[in-house]
Amino acid sequence: SISGIEFRNGVHDWRLEGFAIAGFRSTGVLISTGAGRIELDRMDISYIGAHRPGADLSNGYAVAVHDTAGGNHVHHSVLHHTLAEAVHVSQTGAGADLWEHNEIHSNGGPAWFQETHNGRFFTGPGMILRGDRVTVRSNRFWGNGYHGLLLESDFEGSEGRAAPGHNIVEGNIFALNAANGVHAD
Repeated sequence: SISGIEFRNGVHDWRLEGFAIAGFRSTGVLISTGAGRIELDRMDISYIGAHRPGADLSNGYAVAVHDTAGGNHVHHSVLHHTLAEAVHVSQTGAGADLWEHNEIHSNGGPAWFQETHNGRFFTGPGMILRGDRVTVRSNRFWGNGYHGLLLESDFEGSEGRAAPGHNIVEGNIFALNAANGVHAD
């Protein structure tokens, strides 16, 4: 299966609490196309992504948020062992999202080496934040295969150039990530 759970087409005001999502090809939980005010509490989302040589590195998210109505909350959850970043917050989100008291660890890294050109490089930041008005508070980012938290603004992808701003990042712990704890570009 591609995704564990998808919230789309204006679905709003849902709360998921206390269960596991594991082993999907692309995304554990996807919030998109106008969905919003989704709350994830005490979730365990893991082993997301095609774990094989030549896997598509644009997939493998525990939680992906894009083109939403905003107001999404993810707290007290464990997001781990994904191919790409555990969390991808797109620039197309409406903001007012809260990521609080989560464990975001063991994403990317040696188990997910990707072959490119003449070398190999690690994948899997803990979280890529391309959106606005997002609060990232009291999370633990550790053991990820790249940066713990990446504030990304220079990537020219299908979304165009991002310009994250008005975000609050406070009280987080960053440890043993393969690159920086927090990286902004």
